[in-house]
Amino acid sequence: MLMVTQVGALTAEAVGVVAMFVDVLAATAIVQHADPAPVDQFANSVSISGDTMIAGAHANDGPVNSGAAYIFERDAGGPDNWGQVAKLIASDASQKDQFGIAVAVDGNTAVVGAFAWDKDDANDDNKGAVYIFQRDLVDPNVWVEVQMIPGPVANRANFGGHVAIDGNTIAVGAFKDFGGGSVTVYDRDPVDPNLWNFRTKITPPLGSTQFGIDVAISGDTLLVAQLTNQSAHFFERDQGGIADSWGLSQTVTGGPRYGWSADVDGDTAVVGAPGIADPTGVLLNVGAVYLLERNGAGGWVPHPTLLRAGNGLQGDQLGIDVSVSGDFVVAGAFSADLQRMNAGTAYVFSRDDGGVSNWGEVLYLFPVLPGFPPGDPAGTKNFFFGKATAISGARVVVGAPFNPRVVGTAGFAYVYDLTVPDPVAPGYVLDGLGGLHPGGGAAPMSPATPYFGFDIAVDLELAATGFYVLDGFGGVHAGGGALPLSPPTPYFGFNVAADLELAVVGFYVLDGFGGVYAGGGAPMLVPPTPYFGFDVARDLELATIGYYVLDGWGGVHPGGGAPILIPGSLYFGFDLAVDMELASTGYYVLDSWGGVHVGAGAPLLTPPTPYFGFDVARDMELVSTGYYVLDGFGGVHAGGGAPAMFPSTAFWGFDVARDLELQ
Repeated sequence: MLMVTQVGALTAEAVGVVAMFVDVLAATAIVQHADPAPVDQFANSVSISGDTMIAGAHANDGPVNSGAAYIFERDAGGPDNWGQVAKLIASDASQKDQFGIAVAVDGNTAVVGAFAWDKDDANDDNKGAVYIFQRDLVDPNVWVEVQMIPGPVANRANFGGHVAIDGNTIAVGAFKDFGGGSVTVYDRDPVDPNLWNFRTKITPPLGSTQFGIDVAISGDTLLVAQLTNQSAHFFERDQGGIADSWGLSQTVTGGPRYGWSADVDGDTAVVGAPGIADPTGVLLNVGAVYLLERNGAGGWVPHPTLLRAGNGLQGDQLGIDVSVSGDFVVAGAFSADLQRMNAGTAYVFSRDDGGVSNWGEVLYLFPVLPGFPPGDPAGTKNFFFGKATAISGARVVVGAPFNPRVVGTAGFAYVYDLTVPDPVAPGYVLDGLGGLHPGGGAAPMSPATPYFGFDIAVDLELAATGFYVLDGFGGVHAGGGALPLSPPTPYFGFNVAADLELAVVGFYVLDGFGGVYAGGGAPMLVPPTPYFGFDVARDLELATIGYYVLDGWGGVHPGGGAPILIPGSLYFGFDLAVDMELASTGYYVLDSWGGVHVGAGAPLLTPPTPYFGFDVARDMELVSTGYYVLDGFGGVHAGGGAPAMFPSTAFWGFDVARDLELQ
């Protein structure tokens, strides 16, 4: 019998919170089975292993609610097509079995649970069963049932309600076994690979319930979730030196509904808690995901980060299902109402995002129904996208088992290929107080510039050695080992400096009225741009001949002999432009809502960065493959085909970011 001992405890208040501006990722494929019918609930359970995906449809009729599971292969029928290659049904299929309520696949082996299987097809005893299928060695698109295992459990135990497989080990949950629940472990026979032998059955103490509400296995670690106790139990193979045994190594408890879902991969475990409130305690059932990591001594240590959705709302229930693989975690929030009633969302979190050993939200996923515009409430209302999740490497599957707008509740599975790469765009973000923050793998610079103590820093420029920061009064401050530039530009006496540009010799400072001042020995540029008479100049860019000044209305003005650039950018009609970048042909203007506007014949950059919906964009930087936009909260957004900056800079929680410079 399992003796539950509380080794560690977690509460929502005791852990840190990470929330960042993130990117929206489009699905690689939207998959539905070949014979959809109302109430199938296809993709209520999903699993993926490499290029193979399985999705259950436990309400599929043939007989009524006997259930089915479907195998899909990547590139079947075309690149990234994810075509159906097999439909799995139980050899003894009968009504109400709900075959497909749980699925798992690893390599050439698939496991399907039928938690309402009835041993005599008459009493509705819900004893439960699992079915094991093996890929045919001759025809890889054929899957053969090699074993059916009726639950060694009590009636109404729901054996097969949750299943997991890793290599030669299968774990099966029966969360109602004798009222308390159980988990049964099976090992592949060393002689016959199609035969699975009973290894052990794990049960909780008397009086304990819902043990095995979810199960996960990775190597020699078995993770069992228990909802009523709000706990996660870790078992290790050969614990205590007893061969082929599974002994309890640790139990960790958490907040409301902790243990509804769980997964483990290597030294990282995740446990969903869809009942967690927001950090203020006001918004209920927002949901969260707890992280645990194995330490050097073999124990599991709660990570200080509590994974939350950056846009989480009351009732979202983030953590209704969770999956982990390597450096990625995916979590579903199937009741999210952010865009429409119960459409659902899912979130991808990544290790080292926002700092080494930190976990940050990097991708936001939501359903799009073929034939309906994105965000159309008629298309995805009551989808419950995120009810099921799975991840293998950098490939994610999210199940949306309901879609009453099309074919009853047949369901869809969404496949995503994660595109968050290793560090590819190292750079630095300047905050308004003078702080310099590295991102994208860039190394910290020291010594830093002076910390101003108030919001006065306006621009950053990187040099061959170190960097320079411009303050709003015209001061140019050297940091990171850069040599001070002298003589300086005039000290304005009030906050009017707008931009700094380094030249071959010295530098230039732009004031908000359009004046351009030479410093550090740089030659004066004449003729000057027009004097605007009020604070409207926003950016200065040096050209081969002369320079250009951007005003806040989108106008681009030549100075120092530079030719006029035509056609110009859009005239906004109000003070909206914040930054300009010259290209080999023409130029680009950034507006404060995140829009990038083309001028003077520059090619259009697509796809764009996200449209923020409010005044938050601060700076733009061009690269050979697109561009990056900095928001005032420290987020760096890729556009025009540029890869995401990863890991990103820190998310400050308020509007303080001022400038972005890439190495």
